[in-house]
Amino acid sequence: MSREDPHFRLRFPEELRAKVEKAAEANRRSMTAEILARLERSFDKEQRFDILSRMSKEALLQVAIDQIDRNQETLAEIREALELFQAAPASTKKRDIKPSPSSEGEE
Repeated sequence: MSREDPHFRLRFPEELRAKVEKAAEANRRSMTAEILARLERSFDKEQRFDILSRMSKEALLQVAIDQIDRNQETLAEIREALELFQAAPASTKKRDIKPSPSSEGEE
């Protein structure tokens, strides 16, 4: 987004502005960026709903099953990592683990 992008004045309640401000701080972005991210996400959800609503029950069920399978695989990986962590010597558990730069700012 640049300064040349169109400007749009908007009135909204103070309570909502405070929520946006808090979310923007938590996500380490400006209030404008927070509002735009949330607006984009609402259109993404709307598009996904539109796609899903046109699918047959069988196809929808298969999508759900595939997602459950992916979630189970992820859960198995997390359990395996936890078991490795629990089996590790105590001296290695006390290290400070810092997030990688690529994981910062992700939603």
